[in-house]
Amino acid sequence: TSYDGNNDASTQLRQVETMITDGVDAIILNPQDADACVACVEAAEEAGIPVFGVNTMVNTDKLTSYVGSQDVGAGEEIMQFMIDYMERDDFKIVVLEGPMGQSAQLQRWEGINNVLANNPNIEILAYDTANWSRSEAMTLMETWLTTHGDSIEAVVAENDEMALGARQAIEDGGYDIPCIGIDGITDAVAAVKEDRMIASDFQDAEGQISGAIDAAVKVLNGEEVEKEIWIPFQMITKDNVSEFENRY
Repeated sequence: TSYDGNNDASTQLRQVETMITDGVDAIILNPQDADACVACVEAAEEAGIPVFGVNTMVNTDKLTSYVGSQDVGAGEEIMQFMIDYMERDDFKIVVLEGPMGQSAQLQRWEGINNVLANNPNIEILAYDTANWSRSEAMTLMETWLTTHGDSIEAVVAENDEMALGARQAIEDGGYDIPCIGIDGITDAVAAVKEDRMIASDFQDAEGQISGAIDAAVKVLNGEEVEKEIWIPFQMITKDNVSEFENRY
């Protein structure tokens, strides 16, 4: 059985409580909030049910195993790629963030800032959450273009949906500003091919969920698994975009 948490930690907790009542053997959890979803893991642990985290982290050591990708590294990779693309280190950017408090937002933001710390002449004109949403990012970008206009020289987005929303606002406003994102979703792959995005850092969601299922099956069969299982990101660029077409 699968459940949609609708980006809400309290909804996820109710769903986990339902799973416990139903007597499931294991739970695979994609937590909506790194702190609030600790309650989900603790409730399952008290019921003797192993929990396997996937994709985004939760701030507890009580997970049986976590399968995901290194989000700090992804933040570093997209920021460094933008610098290499711009061929200078003195430009102005805006940053679109995921839902505040979710581990992917926290860690990708950390990665972006790790690179900026070594490039102090790059200025962040504005940053805010668009909650992984294309439509929210489009609205936010429209506001930033009204406020900052031609001063914005690059857009760094913590996921592809937001990068694509920003790019739509940029095109609608008659601008041409480079955008980069993370995930490698189908529309972003097409955007890279069409030169609407300069790159996307591909997150192998299929590999993550397969890894979590494999880990759960092993534990239920009495085998041991690693506490953390990492699935690498891969940068999609104009040079290799054909390898990622029709992947999903």
